Amino acid sequence: MARKRKLVRRLVAGAVVLVGLGVGLNYLRHQTEGLKNAFSPEYWEKRAIGEDEYVPRTAYFRRGPRDRKEVTLTLDDGPHGQCTTDELAILKAEKVPATFFVVGKKMREYPGLIKQMVAEGQEVGNHTETHPRLDTVTLEAAQKEIEDCGKDFEKITGRRMTLFRPPGMHENDPILAVAKNLGYHTVGWNVAAADFTPSKKDKGVTAEMLESLKATPDQISDRITAHVIPGAIILLHDQPITAQALPKIIKTLREEGYTFVSCREALSHIDHPVALEADPLLPTKVAAKRDNLAVSPVHR
Repeated sequence: MARKRKLVRRLVAGAVVLVGLGVGLNYLRHQTEGLKNAFSPEYWEKRAIGEDEYVPRTAYFRRGPRDRKEVTLTLDDGPHGQCTTDELAILKAEKVPATFFVVGKKMREYPGLIKQMVAEGQEVGNHTETHPRLDTVTLEAAQKEIEDCGKDFEKITGRRMTLFRPPGMHENDPILAVAKNLGYHTVGWNVAAADFTPSKKDKGVTAEMLESLKATPDQISDRITAHVIPGAIILLHDQPITAQALPKIIKTLREEGYTFVSCREALSHIDHPVALEADPLLPTKVAAKRDNLAVSPVHR
């Protein structure tokens, strides 16, 4: 009987150790965005010098600060008409800043929405002209994709973009160098909802994959809120189901004590702060604005 009790105690102790180890590994995975990072000397070296947040060499913004309970909200691939209108209304009502990474050909389709984003203080970033995977085209073609999207924005708003996200985050050092040389900070992400619908023509996409990506607004919200940590850059996509999920995402994260900040604000809060003016006026527009604000002489 004593031997049986001893065996039970050992089994219980072993189970407690295993549970504790599992909880510890899960926490470590959560804090380092993957166990691969947790056991990577290269990751910890980058983290020690702040390059897990921002890489100056490539102007790559990876995440916000860990010591502030802040998150940055980004929405890709728009604008798309009514769902973008709904998202802007929600963001305005909730006083939440966001960054819309927009596609040039969609901007030309909905220029009014781009003007509204700027007028309401939302950041607008470059997501290329036609949304190709940039690492599958020539470097010259990749540069033209970025330049053409920027030109569309300038024509619509009289401003220039300073933030860039490659479609699907398909990038490499030459592409990042091109973006930096064009005056962009590349913005990554570390929390996503899998709220996009790939084209059936995309390589490797099966009917099962398409089915698995279908989700309700609650599921999209839960996918985000379950994985958010301080400094997270949240990736959402500009589409109706996501617009429906947005209020719950905002409400839940606020209840958990999170504050929403723009990319510009997050960059100013990291260990090695980066100063950024999002979507500044073009020089000619700055001069015109200054002239319009000049005080007229008083006529007596």
